[in-house]
Amino acid sequence: PLGDPYTAAPAIDDGCCIAVSQMTYVPDIKFQQSLTVQSLVSGWWDITGTVSGGDYCFTSEINTITTLNINAAGISDFTGLEDFVALTDLICANNPAATSINLTTLINLDDLKAQGNTGLTTIDITQNVLITVLNFTNCSLTTIDTSQNVLLEIFYIHTTGSNIGPVTSLDVSQNVLLSLLRADKNQLTTLDVSNNTALTILELEDNLLTSLDVSSCIALTTLWVHNNQLTSLNINNGNNTNMIPSMFRARFNPSLTTITCDVPGAAELVYCSPTNCSTSQTCTSNSPSINCNVTFV
Repeated sequence: PLGDPYTAAPAIDDGCCIAVSQMTYVPDIKFQQSLTVQSLVSGWWDITGTVSGGDYCFTSEINTITTLNINAAGISDFTGLEDFVALTDLICANNPAATSINLTTLINLDDLKAQGNTGLTTIDITQNVLITVLNFTNCSLTTIDTSQNVLLEIFYIHTTGSNIGPVTSLDVSQNVLLSLLRADKNQLTTLDVSNNTALTILELEDNLLTSLDVSSCIALTTLWVHNNQLTSLNINNGNNTNMIPSMFRARFNPSLTTITCDVPGAAELVYCSPTNCSTSQTCTSNSPSINCNVTFV
């Protein structure tokens, strides 16, 4: 039977209404306000697109946007983000009340900054195969699947301040282009970087690592592994002479007595910089907390 022309789910656009598929539902008022302030939408409507004052915007206004900044917008519900299908750069950081973000339809995403979303405990980025930059600093993730993100180059998943993050495991074996990894201040016990030959910066301080082998990381110039539980450290990567002195930190690993390196003299010079040994000590002093008695082989 014929009914109201402004049906909730019209099969076609008959000139009287707009099909539901052309409208995007954005229930979060803060999300709406952010899009309005940035003049990304013309208004908010009911589901038919004919009555103003609702929670819907025209999908055609947002599905061609390539860059979106909704940093610290007070958003708790990211519903509607899934229709921003052309996005390449997304800043959705510092919205701590949000507990989930649906990125599965954002297949063009290249740069994702989601740091400071402390309510975020899980995230699916397996469909975002073009991503090169990920930032999940100060989130509540315990792990993350990056196996499909083979173009990933820069990855932040560390914790700042005095807190220790919840990350207990990371698998970066498929991220062979990775040049920077920060996973410091977490609860990692192991990390395999044997496939990450492009790494130049690796920061893993304040974890629970007992051993680390970076001998495959031939471009490495920065290595921070202080405040772990290391008993074994292998930096024999053929690049010790190019390691930046202030960027090699391995102190406060009381059980670490031997470091395997390619050039003992060069490695010791780097290691014995003030960042590892205080100016009042020398590398011959027996101070296990500072590791100034480490032997280089």
